[in-house]
Amino acid sequence: VNPTRNPALSTKMNGFWRMNYTDYSPSGPSSGQLGPLIGDVFQDLNSTEGIIKNLLSINFPPITGGLVARQTIEDSSTWWVTR
Repeated sequence: VNPTRNPALSTKMNGFWRMNYTDYSPSGPSSGQLGPLIGDVFQDLNSTEGIIKNLLSINFPPITGGLVARQTIEDSSTWWVTR
């Protein structure tokens, strides 16, 4: 349980984070998978500008890539991510 009240509205969400879980389906670069390759995903969240940047880092072969999405606040605990 998240101890932060209204996390989608909190400035504590801003920053650079390692993504440990996603329920995104189907699997893709935003969930740490690029074809058969699996890597680490990091997110740079900026609620002021409404931007989320995902960075996928695969160790072997060395591949790094990213994508940028817009976010809007759906409710006090949920961000809605669009492209």
